[in-house]
Amino acid sequence: LGLPLSPDYGGFGGGAVDLMGVMEAFGEALVVEPYLPTVALGARLVARAGSEAQRKALLPAVAQGELKLAFAHAEAGARFDLAHVNAKAAQAGAGWKLEGEKKIVLGAPLADRLVVSARTAKGISLFLVACSDAVIEPYVTLDGMRAGDVVLAGAAAELLGEEGAALPLIEEVVDFATALGCAEAVGAIKYANEATLEYL
Repeated sequence: LGLPLSPDYGGFGGGAVDLMGVMEAFGEALVVEPYLPTVALGARLVARAGSEAQRKALLPAVAQGELKLAFAHAEAGARFDLAHVNAKAAQAGAGWKLEGEKKIVLGAPLADRLVVSARTAKGISLFLVACSDAVIEPYVTLDGMRAGDVVLAGAAAELLGEEGAALPLIEEVVDFATALGCAEAVGAIKYANEATLEYL
């Protein structure tokens, strides 16, 4: 869990190449734990966008296995357009309130906190939301992973990073997670190939 996180927060400072071996092993065993949503999406966004206080509050807990995260970004009709964000965020006192729906949020039913994308007057921004403040409709995906649709109806939120500056970070983190998903697929293919050859 701490492999890609900075040593400043209890991690080991690894990168995508270090994680590929882990993901390949997960693919061989068809592991369905929420590792990718927590480490490669949620924690990476916190590490890239969060303030020092937010990093210190969240990343050591992720490294120690005490906190699970999920990234709530995809919306109905978005297809593969990462800039398609209709969820809205409005300031409410010292914090924010979110309105909108997110679809197929991997790891959401198991998460403690959500990293949510939403639009403000300045553009696409990221927010931290406690899962208890959102309505999560859980289900199991075709590959056995846990996911959920998330409804945000005035959910209390904390701004993560600079307002309106989230899209480049989202694009970078999604690319990072996609590479790891490919490594996981390699592991699954390797196992299937070996099992087929053994059977033949």
